[in-house]
Order: sequence, then C-alpha cells, then structure tokens
Amino acid sequence: MKKDIDSIANWLRGKRENLGLGTDDLSKICRIDQSHISRIETGKLGLTLNALVNLCWVLGIDNDELAKETGTPRLIEHKAIIKNKEMLSDKIFIYDLEAAYRKYYARQDDTFFQFIAQKFHQAYKSASKSTISYEFMEKRVRQAVVYGLAMPAPTRTTPDFLWDYYVENAVVTLSDTGLYLRLLREAKKLTIDDFSEKTHMAKSILSRIEQGQTERLGVKEINLLDDELGAEGRVFSMFWQAIEFKQGICRNRFFSSGQERQKPYVWSAYPLVDIFVKLARWTEQYSSLEWLHEFRNEAVYHQVINSEPIDYFDGNNLEELSKMIFDPLKPALPYLLNADDAVDNVFEREMAIFTVLQELWQCIEGKFSKHPLGKYVLEVLKVRLPNDDYYGTFKFALQEMIRDDAAFRASLTEFVKKIPADQPAPVWKPDSTNWEN
Repeated sequence: MKKDIDSIANWLRGKRENLGLGTDDLSKICRIDQSHISRIETGKLGLTLNALVNLCWVLGIDNDELAKETGTPRLIEHKAIIKNKEMLSDKIFIYDLEAAYRKYYARQDDTFFQFIAQKFHQAYKSASKSTISYEFMEKRVRQAVVYGLAMPAPTRTTPDFLWDYYVENAVVTLSDTGLYLRLLREAKKLTIDDFSEKTHMAKSILSRIEQGQTERLGVKEINLLDDELGAEGRVFSMFWQAIEFKQGICRNRFFSSGQERQKPYVWSAYPLVDIFVKLARWTEQYSSLEWLHEFRNEAVYHQVINSEPIDYFDGNNLEELSKMIFDPLKPALPYLLNADDAVDNVFEREMAIFTVLQELWQCIEGKFSKHPLGKYVLEVLKVRLPNDDYYGTFKFALQEMIRDDAAFRASLTEFVKKIPADQPAPVWKPDSTNWEN
C-alpha cells in the first residue's frame, strides 16, 4: 500500500467528521465495534478489507477517492445489474438468491434440501461417474448449511470462468475469491511454499485465504497478493465484491431506497449463497441449467423483481432483535437444550432461570422443531454446547426465522418487552434441584 497507515486513518476520521457522525453513530451503522473504529482512526489497529468495505459504504466513498487516498488498485468496472430476466446470463444473480430464499430456504419442509441435493447428485454423477448415493448428497447439503462447510467447486473451474462472474456482476462468494487466488498462483507454477516466500506471509494464512476465510485479511496483504500475481487489480476487485455481498452492501444497492448511510442488511443465510452458486457451476459444466431457466419463470421470482424496498427492509433491526433475545438466553442454552437429562449434560448442576426466559425458550423451541433447518440445529447444539463456535449457528437460524415469520417476530418482540433491562443473567446453582425465579 503506497499510503501510510496514519494518512489513511486521518482521512477516514475526516470523512466521518464531515458527515457529522460520532464514532458511536458510525459503529451502529456499519456494525464495527466503536473501540475498533477509534483504534483504526488513531492508527493503532491495522485496516482489514472487511472494515474498509463497510466504511466506504457508510461514508459514501467512491472508487476514485478510495484508490487515491489508500493507494489500493482502482476497482475494475463491471456491468450494471438488470432486472429483465430475459437478459440475464446463465449465472446466479442476487435476484435468484432472494427468490430461492423465499421458495426453498425459508419453507417449513425439506423441499430446499431435496431440491439442492437432487441437482447436485445429477451433476456430480455426470462429472465423476461416481456411485455416490442421493442420501449421502442430501446429508452433505445439510452439513453445508448448518456447519457452513462449503461444497466443492467443479474441477473444470478456471480463473477466466470465475472472473466472468465478476464482470457480469453476478454473485461472487469468498470461496470464489480464494479459489481464484489459488488458480492464479498455480497458473504461475508457484507452490504454496514459493508464494509464502515471495509474499512473506505464513503458509497457514495463505491457505486460509485460498479457502475463503478472510475475516482478518488486511488491505496491505490483499494488495501484496495482487501485485505478486501480476493481477492488475483483479484479485483486489474480486475480494471487494465478495465482501460487499457477504456484508449485505449488494442487497442495499439493489433493494434499498437509496439511503447512503443505511446499515447494510446482512445476508445471514450465507450458506444458501455458496450452495446455489456452486450448484449453478456444477450443473452448467456437467449437466444442465434448465432448472435455473425454469426457476426464473416462477411467480416467486417475479415477486422479488417487482418488490418494493420495504419488502426487504421491513424492520431493519432484526439483528438487534435477535441479539436482545440471544444475550439473556445464552447462559441458559446448554441447560434448556438438555433439560431432560441436565445432570449428565451440564456439569452435574442445575440452573435457576427466570420464568420469562423459560417461556421465551418454549416459543423458540416450538418454532425450531417445526422447521427442517431449525430442528437440525437443535440436534447439533444439544451435543456441541457449551461451545462458543456453535452459538453463531443458533443466532443465524434464529435471525432467519425472525425475518421470515412476522407472527414469530411479533411474539418475540413481546417477550423482549417483559425482560427488564437490569435483570441479571441466569446463574448456576450447584445445590439447586428445581427451577427458581
């Protein structure tokens, strides 16, 4: 990066102040902790690509200013997305994902898993002549959704094939960017060891990036990778596009009413993204994309295309609502999930839980038990909690069900009102044998 960290920090602070935003205001809009923003603006914390993408959206920073002030490559232009399905190419666009969510992912049955598994099974058999069973494929799809395990990319994938997705302004995922980076590296006949030596980056970090795990990827590092591969901004641009999609900024662009500093509406059903994109690529290369053409003729697709922004931003506080529900429940979840055999599963102790939390949990459990994804999540959590890595799985499923069901959302909102702000969290009672209020 040609610009030093202090000059970038001063520039970002100046942009915020010119808009009349405090660090607390900026934190709420872009979902970056206030202390992190302060440390970024004082040069005490390195700037990650995730943070820069969010800040640019909220602060209204355009492509030219970004390149000028940060020394990063100028983002390569791509086509403007269109709503006319007759003009869409055979790739997955944001409208496809929104329609797929409504038709499959949010339904109260197994239609989603069965549809995906069937198409994957056909394409995979054509590609590998494998005898892999449909039952195994459906299980693999379920694991991809619940655990976030990415489905494999087709073996015929090339850098040009992936770059075409960027140019078309189709959906680009972090799995794509990692694969794109790896394919460029291999095209230059560089091993991971060679690349580590050239970039002075640890092999473990490079491996994580190539697997699409970029939570702490610094702006400086992504610039270095782009330079070393002679990508002329393509690597930087593709990573930027993928992060914009995951952070929800792409959804804001296509579905919001144009408020520049509106909080990005996160695509929290991100596993659906990877699965649908991979499915399109497998079927494009090994079977048929007829399913996508048929899907675009369905009523649900036209509902998405013609939807007003309010359909997507109704109560753009779902993240806050799920947090207000999750925070008081978190200490009690291991017990609530294993209430029938708590002595064996919760360290031979019982917990005193306020009545309102018990009732709240009964409402949530009832909803989850009727939803294929929710039911599967409950089964996983019973075994895995208490484990911080799996709380996110519960929050993700909870937020999606809140978004999809207005009645469920209203019920939870009423429960939140009953929980006093100063109510202490549930506590372990080593000698307790009964529920206490």
